[in-house]
Amino acid sequence: MKLLIDNDCNVELFLKYKEQILLLNDEMIDFTKNLLNQTNEDIARIEKIKNQLSEFIQMTDVIGFPFNMKDAELYAIDHNIQYHVIEISDE
Repeated sequence: MKLLIDNDCNVELFLKYKEQILLLNDEMIDFTKNLLNQTNEDIARIEKIKNQLSEFIQMTDVIGFPFNMKDAELYAIDHNIQYHVIEISDE
């Protein structure tokens, strides 16, 4: 997973939530593979996961993640935010 991170981010806080971010991201990816077969319960669950992922992203100064990387880069440039892109995996 690639993430766009503010250069001033709290690395310790990010590392604290890294595993949860990866897990939630994997669940989002699995969900999108089978969109037509999802039940209302699945949709409600994935909405909760999306919200949790957004909360972790916000707490850790991550500006963007795969679902909105282009928008995140434009946001950072527009707001004069210095950033870097990192790639993480669960391996």
